[in-house]
Amino acid sequence: MDEGEQDIPETETKEKSTKPKMLNIEPSPQDLTHHADSPVKQQMPSLLKVGMKEGWFIPHNDLQLEEKPFAAGSCARIYRAHYHGLQVCVKQVKDRGNAVNLKDFRREIALWRGMRHPNIVQFIGASFDPDFGEAIIMELMSGGDLSHKMKAGGLSKIDSIDTALSIAKALAYLHGTKPYPIVHRDMKPENIFFDQRGVAKLADMGLARIIPGKSGQRYRMTGKTGTMRYMAPEVCTGDPYDETIDVYGLGLIFYYMVSREMPFKGYSRERRVEFAEARIPYTVPPSFRMDNDCKTFIQECTQPRGRARPSSLECVGELEKLKENANRSRCCVM
Repeated sequence: MDEGEQDIPETETKEKSTKPKMLNIEPSPQDLTHHADSPVKQQMPSLLKVGMKEGWFIPHNDLQLEEKPFAAGSCARIYRAHYHGLQVCVKQVKDRGNAVNLKDFRREIALWRGMRHPNIVQFIGASFDPDFGEAIIMELMSGGDLSHKMKAGGLSKIDSIDTALSIAKALAYLHGTKPYPIVHRDMKPENIFFDQRGVAKLADMGLARIIPGKSGQRYRMTGKTGTMRYMAPEVCTGDPYDETIDVYGLGLIFYYMVSREMPFKGYSRERRVEFAEARIPYTVPPSFRMDNDCKTFIQECTQPRGRARPSSLECVGELEKLKENANRSRCCVM
């Protein structure tokens, strides 16, 4: 890193080890619309009606939350909880009643509630309470996230390929939805979780969006949405983009797992944007001893222009070949 430069800031959750002390929330004597002029009054009744009809609304008093959150991000707190004997995670919106957060909350539910895939964290339901705020209930991923696994020593070669394959399958599902593809827009290790069997799953649909038109159509979305380190060049520069930005993120995450080196390590935010503006291909340093097939996959996924990248479904095929080769010859040496 050049003197005076700071590495790209990371958005991390901070996990705290606490003794599970259960906190029972008594039902509020007031209904969801007791704040006279709040966005909750204006928007929640319709969402509540849909949730009741589709069966995913969960009364807050049916949840037994631990007293303190075990993780927190910029917009939400994450609690462990019990729901009718099932261990779950509860994602609580921090700034409750905020109109912008509420809109994002509704959008996330709208997308996530219909997703059914073994490599996407399962949406269980949502809860709205005037005292606790808005919350999404999801399956508990007891294996933690990829970021913590990497900091704890990383994954084996086979596990790295397996993890990338699982996430590629999740992306192929999102990108193949009808009538319009869904783009995740926030690919990063912190959004990849593992269940108790070690199966990797993609999480956090808060930034996901439907892309109008046919798959592959260029569509202008908000620039610089996501996490800078794993962001595709066209997002960094505010240019039109499509679902191939997720493939770029997948390539960088795979690079991180195989090399155990963060992509763009030592880059300041300004230098990272300059790299994106120059549309320079991302290359694996020659110093890393890596199987050529792995290196080729990373460099294909991280092409500076979206149309040159493989589709997520093509990534599934390439990773299946990598897995077969790795099992046969134990390649991809780090």
